[in-house]
Amino acid sequence: IAYNTDLYGVSLAYTDDDAGGVENTYYSIQAAFTPDAPYSVSFGTEFDDDDASTYFLGVTTDVGPGSLSVGMATQTMASDHDDNLQYEVAYSYDVNDGMTITPGAFIAENAGATDDEFGLVVTTSFSF
Repeated sequence: IAYNTDLYGVSLAYTDDDAGGVENTYYSIQAAFTPDAPYSVSFGTEFDDDDASTYFLGVTTDVGPGSLSVGMATQTMASDHDDNLQYEVAYSYDVNDGMTITPGAFIAENAGATDDEFGLVVTTSFSF
């Protein structure tokens, strides 16, 4: 369920996942705030029946012809990333009226290994 205005938006979600014969229930709340400024802020949290929880915080601002987004999230709900953080950055720009490209990078702390995880992604969105 979600509610949006020009200034803010909020959503609530409920998930009942019984994949693999194991039932898990998740709840989440997310919100975004776009003040009369050149940026917006988004944040949220998710938790499950076992009292595990995670949260995220992100900021997006206009830079040149596109928008730059940076974010941080906890990974406590992932069994192999207890209490670790993940950071990400992305830049989204319109190629034309119907196509947007978003390259990004992330790094995830990995306490169980000697190296952190690093990745590069590119998302292409089409609008018709």
